[in-house]
Amino acid sequence: MTLQWQPGFDGGSEQTFTIVYIDTSTSQNYSVRGIEDSVGGNMLTYDVKQGIFASDKYLFWITARNDLGSSPAADTEAETPGTIERGAHVHSLTCE
Repeated sequence: MTLQWQPGFDGGSEQTFTIVYIDTSTSQNYSVRGIEDSVGGNMLTYDVKQGIFASDKYLFWITARNDLGSSPAADTEAETPGTIERGAHVHSLTCE
């Protein structure tokens, strides 16, 4: 499953991102921390692999963090198809 987002203005400080997600069928949660910002404010893409199963629904939250603290979480949900093709783009979201 691939998530894409457009980083918002970070105030000039280096920022990193955290993805937290939950498989709603099992209530299992996962997190990926320390995702580095893109160069020049380009779209960020992250392939989520851990805990992704066919025909499941997931809730995602993405937060940004820099020297000034953490952003509010941007959230979205996505459902995987009955079969998952390697590298399939399932959902995008925009963080501002």
